[in-house]
Amino acid sequence: MSEGFKKFRHVHLVGSGGVGMFAIGGILLEQGICVSGSDLEKNSKSEFLRSKGAEIFYGHAAGNLPSDADALIYTSAASADNPEMLAAEKRGIPCFRRGQFLAEQILPCYERSAAVAGSHGKSTVSAMITHVLRKQNINTGCLIGGTLQDGSLPYSAGDGSIFVTEADESDHSHSLLHPTVAVITNYDADHAWSQEQEKEQFEKFQLFCRNARVIIHYDIPILNGISAPFADKRIVIALPEKDAEVPFCGFMRLNAVLAMKVIEYLGFDANMSYLADFQGVDRRMKIHEQDEKRILLEDYAHHPAELAASLDYLHEMYPDYKLHIIFQPHRYARLKKYFSDFVEVIESKADRAYIVPVFAAWNEYGTPGAEDLAAELANGEFLSFADEPKLHSVWNSSGSGKVLTAVIGAGDVEKLIPLLKKDFA
Repeated sequence: MSEGFKKFRHVHLVGSGGVGMFAIGGILLEQGICVSGSDLEKNSKSEFLRSKGAEIFYGHAAGNLPSDADALIYTSAASADNPEMLAAEKRGIPCFRRGQFLAEQILPCYERSAAVAGSHGKSTVSAMITHVLRKQNINTGCLIGGTLQDGSLPYSAGDGSIFVTEADESDHSHSLLHPTVAVITNYDADHAWSQEQEKEQFEKFQLFCRNARVIIHYDIPILNGISAPFADKRIVIALPEKDAEVPFCGFMRLNAVLAMKVIEYLGFDANMSYLADFQGVDRRMKIHEQDEKRILLEDYAHHPAELAASLDYLHEMYPDYKLHIIFQPHRYARLKKYFSDFVEVIESKADRAYIVPVFAAWNEYGTPGAEDLAAELANGEFLSFADEPKLHSVWNSSGSGKVLTAVIGAGDVEKLIPLLKKDFA
């Protein structure tokens, strides 16, 4: 491994509890670099870094910045007036946005790299690639944006040969990367709330392609359009049919085939059997409880295309079950932009829907809200987080039949799961 980020002796993280920040902190610690950090509130990721030797502060203050810090990395959610960032600037300490540090300091340290971008499925495809490489005893570096269900760490420094990472489009940091392989899972104009922003997002995906040695994606018109200027270095693969050799169904089949194409390009064995024991990423199709007639499952879908794919997957996997969903819209802006799409997807694919309050980001507020979505649904009703009697009724509203209850959303809807699990006691 080249020196790269090892030139730093002490790195301070602003937003240490974020999934990407936590992973970078873990990689730095693996390389023997001192790590400190701060976040507004205590969480499991910051505490994990603390358990590995990092010094973690809760609350932001200039005094949190150690005297010997020689670099600061900050989350995209950090405000420009963050006191630790201002203190670093005053002292002449270089400050990197998370994606910038990944692009400029980490990725160049590796002989080859695979960066997975796209509106949906990045975490799962990245995890699949990493899983298959690890099964072949490749000490790959990785940065995956989610906890892995098999308990393995979603980050690793590896040995300097290969690095697998998600490429985040929400802050355009994917366009900063120069990977060996640029993977695009799919494309929706998510995180773009105007025509100007949609145009910018498209252009940033094209920049992601331009910076890569090779581009891999499915034969989908929008993806073909993105990579068209770079046709001489793209690998376009056909959408897979239902295939007994692929141990997944629905959108997971697409993820698996795409991941294996990357494995093949990197020169390793792409036998699907390596994914037979792949357990997935936390909050992505995770089964929490199951008995003869009930299944409690969680998924991360928060865009209408993701939601449709998730519900189709569940129907294919569990055709004998009534499908009840507890869905949390993620961001008022997204709900407003895709309101009619959410209505269409939920009414056509769920037997019953319970809509919980919107998860707002960055102190956002607005309309429409969760109550409006619930009122528009023929098969839906609003559910407040405090309404436990209604929460427990999701199991018995279909009589004596089998019921699958899916808790879906990228916000804090997961806090309902322990309450629902009580019904299995």
